[in-house]
Amino acid sequence: MHAELIELEAQLRARGLRAEADELHELADEAEALERPASWLQRMRGRVGGLAARQWGHVQQELSETQEVYTLLRGRAKGEITELDPVQREKIRAQLLDLFKVVPGSAVAVANFVAPIPCSSWLTPALLMSLGLMPSSWKEAHIEHRLRRVARRLRERGQLDPAADVQVILEDIEARAHQRERLADIAQDNQLLALFDRNADGRLDRKEQAALHAAMDRTVRAMRKRWGARVWFLCLDGDVSGPFTLPDIDALGCADDTLICRAGKKQWVPLAWVLREVDDIER
Repeated sequence: MHAELIELEAQLRARGLRAEADELHELADEAEALERPASWLQRMRGRVGGLAARQWGHVQQELSETQEVYTLLRGRAKGEITELDPVQREKIRAQLLDLFKVVPGSAVAVANFVAPIPCSSWLTPALLMSLGLMPSSWKEAHIEHRLRRVARRLRERGQLDPAADVQVILEDIEARAHQRERLADIAQDNQLLALFDRNADGRLDRKEQAALHAAMDRTVRAMRKRWGARVWFLCLDGDVSGPFTLPDIDALGCADDTLICRAGKKQWVPLAWVLREVDDIER
């Protein structure tokens, strides 16, 4: 996504469309951060922390103006409300999606690593996802909103070809978001133990261990063949990011409990295990 936006930015500048090119330049920087996992953003808090702190003020202000949603969200996140009905859940998701259209996803993801930001502890992505309150495509909401606005302006100015190029990028973002959400659902419903603990007795017996090792072997074989392909997704605390190549993953320096899954597959395995097995690959 980042490379495509940079290329389109250059094309717009060549056409003299400076305002639209400037906006795509900003979005390219956001797209680069958006494609990284939260653990990477944590290390970048000095760079994006100021942005997170400023944007988080907008989140608090907007939420406080919708008192009912603010009260429901705060109460559920703090455990003061044990359960929400479907209507209440939908109200919260809709309000949050509106917020994420104006707040970059990278700022939301890093907010709980930046201090002091009041209320960030009960509005973190991991917590909202665990409560089932995070709207779908929350990461992409802001960049999609702005790209649609750029495409509309280009069409109004008669720049149909650049507008069509923006639309292609939008469709690619939507496709990636859909794939990431599907993998996140798998990860959330099937944490590593649950995924292979077929009889749900809280431990892995011999057959279940064999299934885990077979999945590991398949992943390692695929990694050896396709280590340079951008087909690898990572999951940490329910947050799925990617796709990455193996060199991308090396550069990220992921946490020990990160899981990895290949695009088109349904089995997550520990990233640390895979990296140990493919340590001899020259890249």
